[in-house]
Amino acid sequence: MKRKKGKGERRFVKRHGYAHRFAKDFLEYLTVFQACSRNILHKKIAAKNIWKAINNCSLFLEDLIMATLWCKESQTFKKVAGNIVLVGLIGCLATIFLISLVSFSNYVDSKSGPQTEPLVLYLDSFSVSDFKVFKSSFSAKWDAKLTFTNRNGGLKIILNGFKIFVYHRERQALSCAIVDGMEIDPKTQKTVTIMFDTRRSCGFEKPANKYQVLNELREDVKSGVLRFSLRMKIPAFYRLRLLGLGTTVVLTPYCPALNLEFLGAKGEGKMVGGRNCSVPLPKL
Repeated sequence: MKRKKGKGERRFVKRHGYAHRFAKDFLEYLTVFQACSRNILHKKIAAKNIWKAINNCSLFLEDLIMATLWCKESQTFKKVAGNIVLVGLIGCLATIFLISLVSFSNYVDSKSGPQTEPLVLYLDSFSVSDFKVFKSSFSAKWDAKLTFTNRNGGLKIILNGFKIFVYHRERQALSCAIVDGMEIDPKTQKTVTIMFDTRRSCGFEKPANKYQVLNELREDVKSGVLRFSLRMKIPAFYRLRLLGLGTTVVLTPYCPALNLEFLGAKGEGKMVGGRNCSVPLPKL
C-alpha cells in the first residue's frame, strides 16, 4: 500500500516540479532563440521557427512566474530571481525586435529590391567614325545614345558614375568612356550621349594579343559588318520615395551583338534601329 504524501511534501514536489520545468523550458527557449537569431542574420528564418520561439518564450515566462510563486520561500532563489526575470524579458524582447526587423527588411526588399527589376536600358543609337586599321594599331571614335528608364512608381534609382566599355566580338575591350552619375525619379527616364575615343584611356587593360584583334578587325572590314558590344558596371542605389530606405546594388548591364554596317570609303559604321539591352539581376 502506497503511503500518502503529506501537505508539506506535496508542496515541495509541486514547487520542485515547476522549477524543473522552468529550467527545461528556459534551456529550450535559449536553443531555439540562438538558431532563430542565426537564421535571421542570414534572412533564412522560417515561419515555424518564429512561432516556436514566441511559443517557447511565452511558456518560459509562464513557468518563470509559477516557479517564482512556489519558490518564494527560498532565500537563494530570491537573490537570483530578479536577474533571471531580467534575462528572460530581454531575450523575449530581443526575439520580437529581430522578427520585426526581418519583416520590415523583407518589406523594403519587396518594394525596392533588385527582384522588382525597375531599371530598363535601351540603346537608341550606336555608330563608329574614323575607323582605321593599321599594321600594328587601329583608331576609331564611337558614339552611343542610351536611355535609362525607371518603371517603378514608388522607387528612385540613383546611378553613381561608371565606366562603359566597347568590346569586339564579346571578348576584347577596345575603348571606354566615363559616364556621370544620375538620379532617375519614379516613372521617368534619362537619355545620355556617350563618346568613345581610342586616343583616350580610362584605365582598362589593352588586348593581350593585339595582332589577333587587328586581324579580326580587318576581317570585319572586308565583310562590311563590324561586330561590337557594350558592357557596364554601375554602382547603384534603389531608394523608396517615402521612407528614404532602399537597397545598394552593383548592376552589370550589357548590349550584345551590335552589328554596324560599315562604309569603308568613309570609315563609318552605323547600327540599324535601336536595341534593348540586358540588365541582369545583381548578386547580393
